[in-house]
Amino acid sequence: MKKFYILLTVLAAACMPMLAEDLDERFVFVDANGNEIADGSTVTVTTGTDNGEGVHVMFSGVSVKNVSGGTSTYVKVNYTINQIDNGAFQICFPVTCNTRSAVGSYETSAGSLSDGEVRDIQSEWLAEAYGTCNVTLQLETQKKSGGFPPKYTHDGYGATITLNFVYGEEEPGVHGDVNGDGEVTVGDVNAIIDLILNGGDNPAADLNGDGEITVSDVNAVIDLILNGQ
Repeated sequence: MKKFYILLTVLAAACMPMLAEDLDERFVFVDANGNEIADGSTVTVTTGTDNGEGVHVMFSGVSVKNVSGGTSTYVKVNYTINQIDNGAFQICFPVTCNTRSAVGSYETSAGSLSDGEVRDIQSEWLAEAYGTCNVTLQLETQKKSGGFPPKYTHDGYGATITLNFVYGEEEPGVHGDVNGDGEVTVGDVNAIIDLILNGGDNPAADLNGDGEITVSDVNAVIDLILNGQ
């Protein structure tokens, strides 16, 4: 059984050229829990869901939040795909979805968010095989002029963050390591006995592969310990 994990890390990242005093802080990136993601951070994603059509969908969980105190300013997301080993990167903001499969610089359309509004940008890597997708996102505020169609002009640059999607095969664990401590010891014998007596499911405890957790699996762990494996 494959297991995938997600890790949100805050790391120093290379940013698009910008002076610190020029940073427009009216809009910010936030994570799935609503916490602001600091300018220059990297969000690393290593978990995803198979869609049943040969695509492993990896969601970043990143949204854009309006913290300006008003609604007159528009914002868009500039994004640069630095690396994409396969599949496609998709971002949906403010409404329209953009899907790209090649390295390059792109942008979304501009939209207006009400004060305090949080909008999921639905940024995801649609992976078709193991590999990496690395994308830099930058907020850009814009002014909207009248007329039809309306025109948007640059107003300021906001935070820059990097999304690093990593889709890889899980490294095999230690055979007989039932409690997950990386070793095969008496603790694993006790772990199997607990499962037998109290019930429960742990695939690592079925050492002989017969689909059941029994005394035979206890004996199998003891053999591994005695034989120094």
